[in-house]
Amino acid sequence: MSRVSRSRWSRCLLPPADAPVEDRVYDVYDPPLVVARTRAIPAATQDLVELPDRRAYRSLSRTGVLLCAAGLAAAEALGPHLAADRYRVGIYCAVDPGAQNYECARELAGRSREDFAAVFKQLNHPKRYLSQLANLPAAHLGIFLGVRGPVNVYCHSTAAALHALEQAELDLAGGTVTAALVCSAFSLEDPLLALRVRTSCPEETVIREGAAAVLLTVDALLKADNRWPRREPRPGAEFSGIAQPLIDFAQEESFPC
Repeated sequence: MSRVSRSRWSRCLLPPADAPVEDRVYDVYDPPLVVARTRAIPAATQDLVELPDRRAYRSLSRTGVLLCAAGLAAAEALGPHLAADRYRVGIYCAVDPGAQNYECARELAGRSREDFAAVFKQLNHPKRYLSQLANLPAAHLGIFLGVRGPVNVYCHSTAAALHALEQAELDLAGGTVTAALVCSAFSLEDPLLALRVRTSCPEETVIREGAAAVLLTVDALLKADNRWPRREPRPGAEFSGIAQPLIDFAQEESFPC
């Protein structure tokens, strides 16, 4: 018999209903790559959230900032658990790697081996590599919140959110943590990641940016026969890639359903 939790707190970040649905053009190939029927959050990356340390914007992708925007909102709800024992509060994150530097790849195509190092160095800021790491947003979020328990990151394109939820349940049931912040985010920043989601969904589905965070606690563990359900993109619905399962759960009054 598996054990499941009820959410003690949750938050979703999604585009407003009046945000336009439009084809997104990525001018990184010739001809440009077009991803049809997308909806973005209408804010510049640095306007999504006020980070406690503004230097972090230089090492976070848009997805990473979205993740922090959802997770930082849990600070008040996490307060009593952190005060009791911050080493028994964990973060469980489902997120894709940050956007790759396609402009650099285009410039390097056809260059000689002798030119490679100089051109690569010229086109890549030292912080750029940090923004491509999937684990860095969760690490930043843990530092900002003062969490000192486990920080786990999962990157499977369809199952990562379920992996994060399952591990949070295991750690809660086993007493490793008393509170688990499960979070996920998806942005349209990387063209190939956006295309991957587009091709996995029905043609009429809108691909949107989104993020969610859910706080699970040990005192809300319940016995149940059902496990976290895996959901497929639905025709006519909106879909936020790797983050969609957690967005679904966060929007429900109690879960799993």
